[in-house]
Amino acid sequence: MAAALGSVLKLKPVMKLTEDGKRIDKCFVKRTLSAAVKGVIEHMKQAGVCERHIAYVVHAAALQEAEKVREMLSQAFAGLEIHIMDLSPVFVTQGGPGCIAIQYIER
Repeated sequence: MAAALGSVLKLKPVMKLTEDGKRIDKCFVKRTLSAAVKGVIEHMKQAGVCERHIAYVVHAAALQEAEKVREMLSQAFAGLEIHIMDLSPVFVTQGGPGCIAIQYIER
């Protein structure tokens, strides 16, 4: 029922890797991609993401949206190296076509 309602409302759930790295949990839900990305950007700022990091925008058949996400990240983080890549089929089975992930690592 919740999934059907979320689909009708076009909700964008944002997931986060747990501290122990063993699973992915829901972090928050937004109504638009832009609002979801803004929430992720706030999390990244709190985590201290800067030019010492590399970010990846990974997508499942959503290149245009991934490019928009890269632009939002570029505006929020000057000097951040950002790559766009295809999402692994393992995650596509969970998120489906249109799924976008934002990952970052320290150099």
